[in-house]
Amino acid sequence: MVMAERSRSPAKGDTKQRILQLATELIRARGCHGFTFHDVAAELGTSHVAVHHHFKTKALLVDAAVRAYTERFVAELDAITRSEASADQQLRRYAELFEPASDDDDRICLCGALAAEIATLPDPVPASVRAFFEQNEVWLAKVLAKRVGGRPTTARVQQLARSFLALLEGAMLGARTFGDRSRILSAAQLWLDSLPADGR
Repeated sequence: MVMAERSRSPAKGDTKQRILQLATELIRARGCHGFTFHDVAAELGTSHVAVHHHFKTKALLVDAAVRAYTERFVAELDAITRSEASADQQLRRYAELFEPASDDDDRICLCGALAAEIATLPDPVPASVRAFFEQNEVWLAKVLAKRVGGRPTTARVQQLARSFLALLEGAMLGARTFGDRSRILSAAQLWLDSLPADGR
């Protein structure tokens, strides 16, 4: 995702942050159950004991990765909010957060990858994944309320927020399947073009 690509790599000496970054990349590529502490240690060039020193269990590591990812994503949303862009422009910029850097980048949204495994995720990960989606829906509802009229708390606006987020998460899977990142923004633009004019 563009959001992740813009994030700054941690300093070499910051082992905990390097572990979190590696775990995030592995989850986005393989899912929660597709990697082990040994995989993280191998990428880090250390032993799995060093990983355990910072994170006692894999569940705590995955949960920390989700929370850090959510914080970075929310920071991107705050930046969009602070801009003086129109609601349409803000929604477009939001969609761009889901676009991979290239067609060769088949990583997907961290929380989207974990949502596919929600039934088998260890506690406390599911709650953190849900919090990511909830924060996104709240933000989208605020922007969409400006775009279509009404309040962010109305059922119609909330449903629009949920459907736009669902469309983007699904479009990422299509982009990954076909190696075609253009599917994400084209789907988003079609959805945005279907919105009624302000207040209607």
